[in-house]
Amino acid sequence: MSWAPHQQTRLAQESYLLRREMPDFAFYEPTGNTHVQGIWRSQKYNFYSIRIDIPPGYPDECPHTYIEWPTPLLDYNDQYMTSIGTSHHYHTWETDRAGMVKICTYRPEYWNSSNTTVQLIQKAFLWIIAYEEHRATGKQISDLLLTMH
Repeated sequence: MSWAPHQQTRLAQESYLLRREMPDFAFYEPTGNTHVQGIWRSQKYNFYSIRIDIPPGYPDECPHTYIEWPTPLLDYNDQYMTSIGTSHHYHTWETDRAGMVKICTYRPEYWNSSNTTVQLIQKAFLWIIAYEEHRATGKQISDLLLTMH
């Protein structure tokens, strides 16, 4: 993929912001399958790999955010979360990556070019915290999170 000059500038700014704010995350494959990836340790000391795919229309198009690992991700009833699909209760979208849970960080209609990958990562952290509470209590993730825009 070839990025337009304004996109190259934006991706360079985002890369700098990531190095400064989230040093455990980085951009990969800047000329092709561009994505942000990193590992986060939750408050319950579990490790999660988060992946954000940068779409061709970035920054005007909303990136997709995935929990890449652990896999499989299980719900309270030990069902595979990849089989849930699009769900308000779980704040998930139908996945398009085998084995990964695609989480809802922004609804596409609320995304705008002022949003950043750092914000996406922070929202993924919140989703993981709610997910771990769901696993412990059975409460719906949607009841544990404010409506995400």
